[in-house]
Amino acid sequence: MRVNIDKMINKLFISWIVITPFIVWRGMYEGVKVIWFLSGAFFLILHWIIGLLRKPNCLKLILSDLFYFAWLVVLLISSIYGIHPTESILGGSYRHQGVIFFLTLWLVGKKIPTLSQKEKKLLIGGIAFGVIAESLIVMFQHLTSGLYFGRPLGTFGEPNAVAAFLSLGTYFVIEALKKRRLYLGIVSVVVSTFLTFSRAGIASLLLVLGNLAFKRRRKSSKLLVAILVFAIIGVVIVFKKASITRGVSMFENRTLFREIAIKYIREKPVFGWGMESQEYLYDKEFALRKMPLEGMIVDRSHNLFLDIALWSGLTGLGLFIVWLLSIVLEIVKNNKYNKLPALLAFLIFSMFQPLGVVHWLMLFVIIYL
Repeated sequence: MRVNIDKMINKLFISWIVITPFIVWRGMYEGVKVIWFLSGAFFLILHWIIGLLRKPNCLKLILSDLFYFAWLVVLLISSIYGIHPTESILGGSYRHQGVIFFLTLWLVGKKIPTLSQKEKKLLIGGIAFGVIAESLIVMFQHLTSGLYFGRPLGTFGEPNAVAAFLSLGTYFVIEALKKRRLYLGIVSVVVSTFLTFSRAGIASLLLVLGNLAFKRRRKSSKLLVAILVFAIIGVVIVFKKASITRGVSMFENRTLFREIAIKYIREKPVFGWGMESQEYLYDKEFALRKMPLEGMIVDRSHNLFLDIALWSGLTGLGLFIVWLLSIVLEIVKNNKYNKLPALLAFLIFSMFQPLGVVHWLMLFVIIYL
């Protein structure tokens, strides 16, 4: 009976993750995804509490967990003494990525190793199916002109966010599918990612495709070369079109965002301003520069490391970087080199675009699989 309950819980856990990218409600995207994610987090935390009461050693910690937990402690301290402690801990602003959000990501990661091999395959296959489904949605939006300023929104409400999901999700497509199905899936993802005209997303995709070359270098080499050549040609076309059609608005200027971020990091370099503090800081700075945002939201610097430094200071940034390095060392130690292109793709994207709940979730699934 206990085994059956555990299997049911694991299937619910897998379904919760697989469905997250497709949670949309009346034109709302990120907000409802976070609500869905944090609603599941309540049950996940309850599950871990019960599990620890039943079996205190069920939560096995490794070195990278200790570094991540140390960063969470610094993040919590920064948030308590930051601009708005309650919002920083529970999650506020547009993305609602508070301290509890990042704790939940870690608990998700620690749950994955407890799954059986069959359940892990189900998780990988479910995410892969979702990625291909998203690629078909993007292509359908193009065919039916369901675009926003010429670009698809998918189920994310933002073209770059769609592209990041597709590019990171390619890791799962490669792991789940074989032979012809694999290449059909890859072609579908490549085409739909190009249709987003997201330069950061396409750059990330090429990195993950490196994993395809690594895994399939002895099989179907001609088809693989054709896909990679097609991808490179597509990159040239997309980047050229993007450079012609896109202007730089003062409200979408990454250089300005980073300049402002560095200014406020210097003001509180040790522990930072707390989670989700950027909306307040950017509103303040744009007002000082006599460029009021007037209803627009700027809540990220479009550079993950600057965001981490704003949230938790250079202390937190140092711990976060050490955590990433410890993850890489564990990947190498366990000979899971196929994860490295996806991890690098995540970091490349995060240097140019903000991260949503699904992108963070996929990172932790990849790391802990």
